[in-house]
Amino acid sequence: MGASDSRTAEPPRVLVVDDEESIRTLVMAALAEGGYELLAAADGEEAKEVIGRERIDAAVVDLQMPRLDGLGLMRWARPRHPDIRWIILSGQGAFEDAVRAVQLGAFDFITKPHGVAEAVQVTVRNALREKRLEAERRRLLRHVEHRNARLAQQVVRLRAACRMLCEQTETINGDLHRAELIQRALLPLEPPPMEGFSVDTLYRPSRIVGGDLYDVVRLDDRHVAIYLADAAGHGVSAAMLAVLFKHRLAMTYHAGEPVMPREALSLVNAALWEECSAPGLFITAAYCLLDMPAATITVASAGHPPLLLQRADGEQEMIFHTGAALGLSAQANYAEKRLVLHDGDRLLLYTDGLREAGEGGNLLRGEQLSPRMADPALAGAALLQALLAAAAASRGEAAQEDDLTMLLLTVGGAASTFDNGKAARIQPGRGRPSASQADVLMGSSPEGTAVSIQGRGTWTYSAPFHEACMQALERGSPLTLDLSFCEHLDSTFLGTIQELTARGEEFGVPIRCQNVRPQVRQLLDELGMDQVIRHIDAEPRPLPGQMLPLEAAAADESVERERVLRAHEVLASLSDRNRREFIGLIEGLRRETPGPTAPAPAPAPPEGPQTP
Repeated sequence: MGASDSRTAEPPRVLVVDDEESIRTLVMAALAEGGYELLAAADGEEAKEVIGRERIDAAVVDLQMPRLDGLGLMRWARPRHPDIRWIILSGQGAFEDAVRAVQLGAFDFITKPHGVAEAVQVTVRNALREKRLEAERRRLLRHVEHRNARLAQQVVRLRAACRMLCEQTETINGDLHRAELIQRALLPLEPPPMEGFSVDTLYRPSRIVGGDLYDVVRLDDRHVAIYLADAAGHGVSAAMLAVLFKHRLAMTYHAGEPVMPREALSLVNAALWEECSAPGLFITAAYCLLDMPAATITVASAGHPPLLLQRADGEQEMIFHTGAALGLSAQANYAEKRLVLHDGDRLLLYTDGLREAGEGGNLLRGEQLSPRMADPALAGAALLQALLAAAAASRGEAAQEDDLTMLLLTVGGAASTFDNGKAARIQPGRGRPSASQADVLMGSSPEGTAVSIQGRGTWTYSAPFHEACMQALERGSPLTLDLSFCEHLDSTFLGTIQELTARGEEFGVPIRCQNVRPQVRQLLDELGMDQVIRHIDAEPRPLPGQMLPLEAAAADESVERERVLRAHEVLASLSDRNRREFIGLIEGLRRETPGPTAPAPAPAPPEGPQTP
């Protein structure tokens, strides 16, 4: 039995206070059979001593007593012992005093001397019952309040979980479109000069980010490297694998000599096998080394669809892969095939997207490629557009499920053209939560402006978040960033917070971060965001009573791209490590972002040994 149970089992204590001993004796005799523990006092002062040292549940008190009367005793005890139930004994002439006692909180009053015994028994029993009921009511209220508080917390968590689940698809879709934009920035924008040759390309990603990648690179006065790669899958892993291929591909030796195609593929294969060998992670690629003065091209293919060589005299040749796809085997070897090219010859490289299954399993295969390649009226970009139309016709009404990339090398021909298409515009409501599902809340009070970032803070809200916070700082309003419910911040959001912190210090406006969760603090530490860390407040302040969802601005691709670029420039300025990590992304975004951008602030000088 707990302490509360044992306390409840104790008999009620009743104090009888009256200066007439006969009345005290009469009342105590009347209550003796009630199972109470009875105590007595001759006047108010003596009663004060008893109440001070004992637990009293009910008191039967005479109004008229020397030293301290009943009303005085009640006034003294009311703030100190509010749980006592008072029953007043009053004479015939003290009715008005009895009324005042009731107004002070007395449970009831009894007129003496007639019928005192019977009345006391009933009244004390009712008073103690009322006290027990009140205690039970308070206990139940506390229990209900506790349960309500727990339910409210659960409702908040469930709403947050529901919101995150509802937003997940749109957020991932937006991130994939952004990844597509960044990936496209890695593609070449202009063809290099190629005396006696032309190259035409066409790149069409599917609705989600994929793994196609190509490049045409002038290595020296006579050599041009040409490659086309297709990473397995259609998602982020394929895109990352394609980027890894690009970074691991060596086109020249340290002495400046070109790397032969079979050696280039062998080196990439070894790197992929060592760094990310896993089921389903592989890349098909065709790598070509063009010797322009000699008019020869050396080809090696790692599991890639066959290249199609169309001779000017009408002869066609399929060049099949010379080794396994990259990343499948550490012992893979790659052979080479050397081709002598003549004026008017053309060589087509393409990815599986050109031959993907359409409605009814219809495929754009060699028998459909060959006539178009042989048609002398189709050349350069026009030929690629005709092949694109044929692929679309073979799909029927089915959506494009794979990236489609083609590269056409022509001996002679017109000027080269690179067609990388346009990035899919992120429509309003795609890739970002709606106003009713916003995970960024904002409110204001006389103390300043507060922003609560909930769930996963991503680039989709960085632009309106930056604009709203800058308006507050420009007004001189102290800014509080509350991260109580923040699970993650992406690099764009982190860079935006870093920039806002610097502007707050520049304006002399207080800015603080509070309730930073461990996983978010780890991100701040990893990126060296010491300026933000200095503004973490160990004593959180209450948020304004009304926090409203931050309204997302209408989708403006240029504004969003500029915010992403600016945020990463700020992070890159913090350390050499950040610069190396984000430089590829920054350069790609700069090519895609029209107009100049403000330079990022220079990094502060290091304060000690730096770890690369």
